[in-house]
Amino acid sequence: MKILHIYILQIVLLVIRNGNSMELSSSGEYTGVTVRIHEDSPVDNCQQLLDNLQDLLERTSESVGVASGGRVWPSQYIVVLPSSWSGSPCSSRGEIPRGNTRFKRDDIIISDGPLVYGAHPCTVQPKGCGEKGAYISLPLSYLRDNSSWEEERAGKLMAHQFFKLRFGLFDEQGYPDDPLYPNYYKHQGRILPTGSTNIDVKGVWLTEKGMSPCAPDNEVCVFHPQGDNDGLICSLGYLPQLEGTTRYCTPEQLNFRIPPTKQNVICGGKSAHEIIEGSEDYRLVSGTGDSNSSFVPRVDFVLSPREKIVLVLETSSSMGEDEDWKWIQKVAHKLIRYDLPSSIEVGVVSFSNESKVEYPLTKLESARGKLADSVPDKYR
Repeated sequence: MKILHIYILQIVLLVIRNGNSMELSSSGEYTGVTVRIHEDSPVDNCQQLLDNLQDLLERTSESVGVASGGRVWPSQYIVVLPSSWSGSPCSSRGEIPRGNTRFKRDDIIISDGPLVYGAHPCTVQPKGCGEKGAYISLPLSYLRDNSSWEEERAGKLMAHQFFKLRFGLFDEQGYPDDPLYPNYYKHQGRILPTGSTNIDVKGVWLTEKGMSPCAPDNEVCVFHPQGDNDGLICSLGYLPQLEGTTRYCTPEQLNFRIPPTKQNVICGGKSAHEIIEGSEDYRLVSGTGDSNSSFVPRVDFVLSPREKIVLVLETSSSMGEDEDWKWIQKVAHKLIRYDLPSSIEVGVVSFSNESKVEYPLTKLESARGKLADSVPDKYR
């Protein structure tokens, strides 16, 4: 069973790699914020994609700086390009990382896979209130089409995700037809949208198809801000698309403290502002910051070196006990045929009394079947 333990260790290492790799200086600057473009991302229109990404990261830094009153902000990003882009026009923007290039885990992952978290940026948060998130999931489709960024205030949307990642905040709103975090609540006989704000938000309830009227206590409705909301200044975790919402509401600013937002439910009524103010990051930063400062980050591009994996399989007679070999063979086949990304190089080595190279290091994309077939049929 030794080799099975090796497979499990590989999987654990991949999971640990996801998380915060950035560092925070006493001046409030986050450096080494790692943005990884998934290995299987297509290279088509990569130049425009990277231009859009740099624009989005600059907007994000600006919005984080303003929201924190200049206390903290991301001042440097490392964008890791896929090794599969080597030789493309985009590879010239990045260099092969040297030994002193620091990026160990991913803070933001850009991929073209299934949109599990929707078509917008979303933070994966496996832990609780005040605990750092795992990473921000950023869909490639969101980067490719930036036509809605001004309307949605994309920088503020990403800034909120950054605060969720680093400080363990949650959305200061509810969701349609959600039993835990409903998107409406009743207060003194009134139906109000679930959200943390400093004033009553004017707007309309519409059906999911955009039809009006809609009664949220009888059907699934979505609240759309509409009308004069000029007095709205918070919260960033509820309506970042409105021009006035640039910060999180302080407890004194909150119009109501009782809405069943995800933030309130998970954090026991503590506001996002209170979580940030009581964070370890704020204790590490000296000074109070200046919201009028310029928050222009440096964006560095590096080309990921091609990953190489060698499967080392024990084929001694002891592997026949308890059908160990049967399961190891199945795991190896699945790993090669389906799980590993196409851009990496894979080799297969077996050993018993002697070692044997079953298949030399080869790019997986063109040899999945042959590599899988090179796994010995049975122990020797």
